[in-house]
Amino acid sequence: MRVLFFFLFFSCAGQQEVLPELFFINAVELASVEVIRSVNASERSVFPTEEELRMRSYLTERLLDEGEYNSAQAHLNILVQARPTWWSNHLSFAKLQYYSSNRIDLALEHVAQCLELAENMLPCLTLQGQLLRDDGQYEAALSSYIRALELVPGNPDIWEPMSRIYLSLGLFDEAQNVFLLLFAARSEDISVRLLGANIAENSGDFIRAEEYFIWISTHHADSQIGLTYLMRFYTRIGNLDAASEVREEIEDNIELREQREMRAL
Repeated sequence: MRVLFFFLFFSCAGQQEVLPELFFINAVELASVEVIRSVNASERSVFPTEEELRMRSYLTERLLDEGEYNSAQAHLNILVQARPTWWSNHLSFAKLQYYSSNRIDLALEHVAQCLELAENMLPCLTLQGQLLRDDGQYEAALSSYIRALELVPGNPDIWEPMSRIYLSLGLFDEAQNVFLLLFAARSEDISVRLLGANIAENSGDFIRAEEYFIWISTHHADSQIGLTYLMRFYTRIGNLDAASEVREEIEDNIELREQREMRAL
């Protein structure tokens, strides 16, 4: 899931400026956002109010998150025309380029402009890290995440991609160190356990990896998926007897499920 960050202030050229488009939206304003959503983007006042622009910015983020890229583009065009220096516009344009067409190069250009207007802002840096990571620029991505972590120490949303990057680089000790911080915060998260299993397996600690995969097999919302992870792990490390046992359990579960479905008919 993509996370939307909304902040009250940013620092630029030594001055602190209020960014009204990034204020938190209350319930009454949220209703107004829905009104704006229902109106064609071209049907707007020549001189929109700050309140309208702020809610339109919030709506743009909502539309991006929902995959309504054409609508997001229309509202974003209005915002850029009215407030060309708002850093949030560049952040939204970066997301639009990334989500709608996977144009990482154009997205990075907008993120760079975002950082020029709002230096060291967390959403700019975390998106930059994500883009650079997806582009295979792991060291540069780490730099972005480290800068973001300096702003918000102890943020699990930053620890997770950092640990994955260290794993991709083969830096298993660093990956494990960051992972332990993440695990302390989100030990019940399946994706976190999977990350720990991958780090352990790739570093040759098969006993620890097995512990993670067994936990996943018993806690995954879909037991078949959890067991499949475990079976594939045993297959990769050459424990074919254990893999066969898990495969039989998977097949038995499938048979039981089919029998329940037949009885339900």
